[in-house]
Amino acid sequence: MLIAFWKNSSAGYLKVFFITLTCLVLSLEVPIHAQTHHPSAREDAAIERGKILRTADQIDILWNKIENLEKEASFFKKRIQSLEEQNRLLEKQLAIQQKDAQQNRKALLKEVASIIEDSQKNGVGSSMASRSTTENTSAIPEKGYEHVVAKGESLWGISRNYTNQGIKVTVEDIRLANQLAKGQIIREGQKLFIPIK
Repeated sequence: MLIAFWKNSSAGYLKVFFITLTCLVLSLEVPIHAQTHHPSAREDAAIERGKILRTADQIDILWNKIENLEKEASFFKKRIQSLEEQNRLLEKQLAIQQKDAQQNRKALLKEVASIIEDSQKNGVGSSMASRSTTENTSAIPEKGYEHVVAKGESLWGISRNYTNQGIKVTVEDIRLANQLAKGQIIREGQKLFIPIK
């Protein structure tokens, strides 16, 4: 019955209950002769009442401490729940970022593979060479040709394409005619002068 009362009552009711119970228990310890009008009996009763009051005060202090501890426990419980929610959100964001990074990596690898494939095609195929000389070039009378760099082209590939078309030109010729440093990278859309010997 006491356990059921503990579970179903609020802290205030429990406090009153235990103070009353303590007072009753301590009052039973008052000697029977304290109920008489004897002076010593009155003194004994006063001492017992003092004990009861001090015990009640101690119980009151203990209950205040319990209430404070319950408040602190409630605060920390809410704080833990908040941190757990933040952790869940961070885990979701991390998973999304990892997925995006993986997709970006795949797209980048695919693009690099495409560039390498285009570069190999431009350097080897005679049909590609014919296309680059017809579509990406315009004749400059008596001096040479103006060539617009296509995607994936290199100086070596350009010189080979022109050589296959009957225009003998080396990488060094193109580099010197366009004042390019050794190893300088050419860009798509860049205009180059192809000299005629």
